[in-house]
Amino acid sequence: MLNLDTHVLLGALAGELTRREGELLAQEPWSIASIVLWEIGKLAELGRIEVDLDDPDFVRTLARVHVWPLTRCLPGNSDAGLPRRSGGRDHRRHQPRAPRPSGDEGQTHPEVSARPADPLISIIPSAPS
Repeated sequence: MLNLDTHVLLGALAGELTRREGELLAQEPWSIASIVLWEIGKLAELGRIEVDLDDPDFVRTLARVHVWPLTRCLPGNSDAGLPRRSGGRDHRRHQPRAPRPSGDEGQTHPEVSARPADPLISIIPSAPS
């Protein structure tokens, strides 16, 4: 399973990936961090992308992407294993944790096309500075 960042996901949905990138993405099911959904909404709100968040094709496509929750990555969560202060090193010895069940063992994730027939979004280029 590939964990895509916002810009790779948007490139795939807009049909703007290179042939090689599309081939690589076609080999594995996709996943995203839940913050990616917020970022897509924010980019649309700011006018950086054009997307109908209620479009049935867009909703169906995102429904086929596994979404990882962020609850275990919040700063200050003593179980997260993250540095406690910005810019410094956390010298505590980190013990690897056994993987926790995600609740979807045995489930398959439908494939998402890396090259949609009709792009689901339009990326608006930034104005030159």
